[in-house]
Amino acid sequence: QVAHNNDWSFERAGDDEISISVAGSWTDYHVSFSWMEDFEALHLACAFDIKVPEGRALEVMRLLSLIN
Repeated sequence: QVAHNNDWSFERAGDDEISISVAGSWTDYHVSFSWMEDFEALHLACAFDIKVPEGRALEVMRLLSLIN
């Protein structure tokens, strides 16, 4: 309902899975939600294309390491 109300494209792989594409200011986001019955948990994954300026790759890798 949220995807439909915001005119985001979405695809359902089943009753317990949905993938949504959202256009952002800098990139498009691809978000998927899956209900994992065995664990009674909602799995959320977000993929996006990040363009790292030349010479800043090491900084980005360090930042991602801190986030994880």
